Amino acid sequence: MTRTMLPNGAKRRSSLAKLHLLALATLAAILSVASVPKASAQAVTLLNRTITNTDFQTQNTAVSAGCSVANCTAVPQPIFPVLRAVCPALAGKTCTYYIHLESQDHFLSPLDAGLFQFLVDGAPPNPGPTFGPGFFTWNNNDPTSPTAVPQSHSYAVTARVKNKVDNQPHAIRVSVSCIDTNASGACTAATLLSNLEVNIYTP
Repeated sequence: MTRTMLPNGAKRRSSLAKLHLLALATLAAILSVASVPKASAQAVTLLNRTITNTDFQTQNTAVSAGCSVANCTAVPQPIFPVLRAVCPALAGKTCTYYIHLESQDHFLSPLDAGLFQFLVDGAPPNPGPTFGPGFFTWNNNDPTSPTAVPQSHSYAVTARVKNKVDNQPHAIRVSVSCIDTNASGACTAATLLSNLEVNIYTP
């Protein structure tokens, strides 16, 4: 058996090529691990909260939202007046709000999506959860939704807020909307009897 002897320069180039391939394999492995979502992005745990106050709102008249363009999303219509819930803490401190809606959904156009929207100080609640600009879907793609007996739906979100001033009130807005998911050119959604509960916790 004959062994081929490489010149010193060729040996160095061969070693560098092997190191280069090893570095690329290592980088690929790091990137593949980094792209895996972490569990903390999917679930949030908030411990040791103390309830300080509870606010309520009720509504006994119909509130409707609609739009008339294919694939449109209706401008959300507030179910209640904006609730300004006070965070009883100093500037720079935080509160946690538990916002719970129970609503009798009065009407939804067929095969469309009915939505609730939750906003705190004009933004989706964090950690929520909601999708997009604070939305929760309470019905979708139901061909019998216009003739269905009014159904009650319940959903709650959690929101952390930070005071800019002592005892700051934070604006809570809960609205109804819809999406023309079947591209018929319009959607309509309406609520009837509704109740809103906001529990305020510190921190």
